[in-house]
Amino acid sequence: MIKITENLPLVQLMSFEFLRGLCDTETSVKFQFWEFDMSRQAIIHRTTYFLLLMVILTLLAAIITYLINPDMSHVINATSNVTPSSVAHAKGWSLVGTYFLHNGVQIPLVMLVLSLIPIGYLYLWNPILTAILPGILYGIALRHSVRAGLAILIGSLPHSLLEYTEMCVLAAFLFEINRIIRLKWHHWRKRTETTQPLMPVCRPLLKGYLIAVVPLCLAAAICETFVADIIANWING
Repeated sequence: MIKITENLPLVQLMSFEFLRGLCDTETSVKFQFWEFDMSRQAIIHRTTYFLLLMVILTLLAAIITYLINPDMSHVINATSNVTPSSVAHAKGWSLVGTYFLHNGVQIPLVMLVLSLIPIGYLYLWNPILTAILPGILYGIALRHSVRAGLAILIGSLPHSLLEYTEMCVLAAFLFEINRIIRLKWHHWRKRTETTQPLMPVCRPLLKGYLIAVVPLCLAAAICETFVADIIANWING
């Protein structure tokens, strides 16, 4: 039997051959023939992989935007269509609540629904979009003025990293939900029976949402509302 170790790559953790041999009874949710890892170490590993992906996408979006120098008005119009109207008209603590409602309730709900579709990593659509849009804005700002671009970049770093981490933690839990859904779909196509329930992984998902996602989202909303402008104004002098 194969055991979970700290050095196993994500690709091997996702393989069906590896799943058949899992046997860590202390840190995994056990089923009749399959075992799904919801341990803290596994969640941290997946969160790290997803967070690295988001950072790379942001950097690539910023570099590509800087090099191609797109029309600023078109990009601003496109990004404004993505931003909720409630965010544009809110201020102060009302804006904090609006950010929290959007990033801490609406987006997690969309990610949860997408994870119930038997397509791998479809639930990463929102994190990917969240990573690309700031990168585009960074590239435009740096192209227009290096100092202003750096002010925007540094000012948005605290809430961006918190927001990225929040989404990646949620995605790390939804990874298991989606894997069970895909397994059930596989058995249904093969007309074979499966006894892998969703409930054993729903409890860790809810616990992780309340303990990690909600505080991170609230901290990100506060930073985005109050801290970002303070840092940007301080850099601009």
